[in-house]
Order: sequence, then C-alpha cells, then structure tokens
Amino acid sequence: MVIFSAFKEAEACSKKIGDLKTQLNIKSEFKFNKSHPTVKESFFHAIKRYDFSVRAIVIDKNRIISQRLRSHNAQFYRYVMKLLLEKTDDYELKNAIIKIDAMGSKDFKQKLRKYLTEGLGVHAIKKLTLVDSKRDHLIELADMVIGAISRSYSGREDAQRWVKMLGKKVDLVLESSALVT
Repeated sequence: MVIFSAFKEAEACSKKIGDLKTQLNIKSEFKFNKSHPTVKESFFHAIKRYDFSVRAIVIDKNRIISQRLRSHNAQFYRYVMKLLLEKTDDYELKNAIIKIDAMGSKDFKQKLRKYLTEGLGVHAIKKLTLVDSKRDHLIELADMVIGAISRSYSGREDAQRWVKMLGKKVDLVLESSALVT
C-alpha cells in the first residue's frame, strides 16, 4: 500500500511516472517483474523525491493454514487488504481517496468495496475506487514498490537493490507466516 498525505503530491508523482514512460518509450504499464533492471533503476530514481510511505504484508502462500484463504483468491485478497487498512491510523484514512487495482469480476469489486467499508467500519474514507492499472500510474507505483519488497525476500543477488532505493519510505512491512482465518 502506498500512502500519500497530500493529494497534490500524489498527482505530481503520477505525472512524473507518465512522463518517465514517455521518456523511456514504454507503451505498456510499469510492472516490476516484467521490467528490465535499467527501467527499474530509472523508475525508482524518478519517484524517490516524492513524499509517500509504503506499508506491506509479506506472506508465504505455502504456509497459509486456512483452507478458505488457500482456495479462494478473492477472499485472500480481501483479507490482506483488511489487514493492511487495520494497520493504518484513522487520521490517515480520514478523507482518504483509496485506489485499488481492479482485477477481477464486477461481483468481486462490489464485495471488496463492501468488505472494506463495512468490515472495517471505515466511513471516513472519502472515496474508494477500483481502477485499471493500465490507466493509473499510482497503481503502477504500488506494483513496482511491492515488487521491490517481494524481491528483498528472495535469495537473489540483487535482492536488496530496489528496496534500498526506497529507503525510509518503507514504513511498515509485516511478515505473516501463517494465516488461520
């Protein structure tokens, strides 16, 4: 989850990502696992000046105990989103505009919206939208950042390279070894 405290800062970062795509002649979206290391380098260098923080949960899917979460991706996704939002202070959610990658069916999107707003009792959220990552640079930012965090848990030679570029922007990473819900 990427958090901007100021809307104008989020807009400026989004514009920078769009400009970078033009500069690098990238026709598709930024995706961490599909990007060449030089593209990642350019991306993280371009966004480092913007004021945002990152929160993530790292889960080894092989250690999920709950059969329901193991077999239903939509329930797993909703559950993880709820865990992340529970770790977010109320003042950060007040008047928040939350954008979530709109993968999945219309039914999934409706259930996710209901689960997050009713399940958390979060009625202070100004707007919750499900957006296509191909059309929203801030969703691309989230993908790149989460990809960097995920890579930092691998045994690869460059495991720490990208997360180090984020520095103190990585505010919270929860490691969950087993989900029993």
